[in-house]
Amino acid sequence: MRILVVILAVLIHVPVFGASLDEGFAAIKRKDFTTAEKIFRDFSEKGDMDAQYNLGVMYNKGYGVSRDGAEAAKWFRKAAEQGYAPAQFNLGNALGDGDGVPKDPKEAFAWMLKAAEQGMALAQHNLAEMYAHGDGVDQNDEEAVKWWRKAAEQGDSLAQTGLGSRLVVGKGVEANLREAADWFRKAAAQGNADALYFLGSMTLKGEGIQADVKEGASLMRKAAEQGHGKAQFVYALMRLKGEFVPLDEADGLQWLEKSAAQGNEEAKKLLAELKAEASSAAPVPDGEMSDDAKKLLELANQGDPNAQGILASLYIRGHGVPRNIPEAVRWFRTAAEAGEPKSQFMLAMLYYEGNGVPKDIEQSLAWARKSAEQGFDKAKELCEAIEAETAKPAEKPKKTGTTLRDKANGGDATSQMKLGLEYYEGKTLPQDYEQAAEWFRKAAENGNVEAQARLGVMYAQGKGISKDMESAYYWLNLCSDNDQKYASLRDKAAAALTPEKCREIKARCDTWRNDKAK
Repeated sequence: MRILVVILAVLIHVPVFGASLDEGFAAIKRKDFTTAEKIFRDFSEKGDMDAQYNLGVMYNKGYGVSRDGAEAAKWFRKAAEQGYAPAQFNLGNALGDGDGVPKDPKEAFAWMLKAAEQGMALAQHNLAEMYAHGDGVDQNDEEAVKWWRKAAEQGDSLAQTGLGSRLVVGKGVEANLREAADWFRKAAAQGNADALYFLGSMTLKGEGIQADVKEGASLMRKAAEQGHGKAQFVYALMRLKGEFVPLDEADGLQWLEKSAAQGNEEAKKLLAELKAEASSAAPVPDGEMSDDAKKLLELANQGDPNAQGILASLYIRGHGVPRNIPEAVRWFRTAAEAGEPKSQFMLAMLYYEGNGVPKDIEQSLAWARKSAEQGFDKAKELCEAIEAETAKPAEKPKKTGTTLRDKANGGDATSQMKLGLEYYEGKTLPQDYEQAAEWFRKAAENGNVEAQARLGVMYAQGKGISKDMESAYYWLNLCSDNDQKYASLRDKAAAALTPEKCREIKARCDTWRNDKAK
């Protein structure tokens, strides 16, 4: 984005103009703005561009005078016409925003170009933004990249981030993930939140840089702490899922709320769903709804496909609303017909299973294809499964066992854990905590550390399984030996048991490990 009058926070002093002007800067330092204004005005009226610029700053910021955008622009123009780059920069910003002068994007571009050509990095960055968006000049990605590179090479973090983002997508320059990561790293070292987010994402995925989930998570948190809405959402998901960082639902919700407060639509949607689910901890009386579910219903009735899909999921689970499969089908269908891909998949699954609707493989395949066309991976898997099931004997392909469920049934621990997570979250399958616990157990018994942790937490919470602190401690103790990020959860479970019982369970864990080692 274009920087708006950032340089106005600093009063420029070129110390070649004599003692009287120095007295003006001394007055500024002691915050005697009245004296400073008188001195700068005297020199400004004599044509001193240094004084003219700084008098413009005082009017723009309201230092010792009432803020006056027109008066600020007047003095910036006088200094700019003498070739003073900071004044050209600020005059360009004033014209671009219509601050004290009529808005004039073309003249704004002309002054920004003059400042940029003098080597001013901030102006070069702004000029790149103007080329990128066609602001006051014909849109030109190559020119945008050229000016971002000039500013980036001077160390400007915004330009480094802008250049990096273009190198990722190959817009105006040939795509180069490695070089993009280098520029993001330079900007991140200066604390640029966008760069921290991009670098964190690339580090987590191993794109243009060696994958390092610990470092990636750290970078994402740093961006989140600086108020980056997307980073807050990503970090919230990590905390809620225990992915790359210790599982902490309370902390995850706090980050989700911060992201939603900044307008992140994904965060708003997930938060609404989680709140609706949380508000239904106690069964609702027949025919009643939780307050959060009522809000979702209002949005659904207004035609919001996302709200319709979430509401349908609540009816499937009986969270915040009485369990009502026909209502779930109705809302999934409404959202699906509006093009919402997850609802299309969920409707396909209901037809596939005959849940709330007559079993209809053709309808299931039709909706799964609509969802798959929008890139919903689970729908693609369902399409493959249905096509394999319905193929004629001569045409029927040899079963490859490549779907997640195939792999889970085949004993793959990672797939078992992922399938359990899908049942737990209820995002791509109808939520079913009992099924989640069953698949977590299979994965845990096969040595999957994350599944052991999740199963332990479910035992501790009594979620989808009878509450059992001994079993919770057993599984949390096993996973903590492999990953210390689960130690705090283990210790919480231990606090509910006697020391003797803890020692007994640890001995069982040792037996399990020895058996696995054979």
